[in-house]
Amino acid sequence: MRLLKGILFTTLLLTCLNLASAQNNKSEPRKKPENFVYPSSPATLSTSRGIEFKDDSKVEEVAITIDKETNDFTLEIKSRVTRGSVTIEIYQPDGDILGHFSVATQISSKSEIVNGNYVKTLLSPQEGDWKIKIIPNKASGEIAIESSMHVNKRQ
Repeated sequence: MRLLKGILFTTLLLTCLNLASAQNNKSEPRKKPENFVYPSSPATLSTSRGIEFKDDSKVEEVAITIDKETNDFTLEIKSRVTRGSVTIEIYQPDGDILGHFSVATQISSKSEIVNGNYVKTLLSPQEGDWKIKIIPNKASGEIAIESSMHVNKRQ
């Protein structure tokens, strides 16, 4: 019994000494410099737009604005055509064409669904308004335009 009391007393004494030592070793919290800026990852901005058309031949344009802080830009265009044809053209802000594709039905005596997809990722894209030109020809269907970009902006 005496031995057990001695062990308990020693354990309690060592615990108290460790706590006291930890209290004495506490340092003041580090202060950050006055103009300190926390590093951050780029913000992700994304949009999704759906366009439906029926027996349409009217040309339409959609603009996506890219600013100078944009690191990368991904454009995805999905089309679903049930009648006629649709041509999609993608223009950079300087007017140069980045790409184009067409989707068209071929069978007129039956119901047909034709899907087309375009995906492009650009690093350091041109600043300005990118244009997506939709050129239907007696077309019915829908188009989804999805874009995302990573932007480094300092607050």
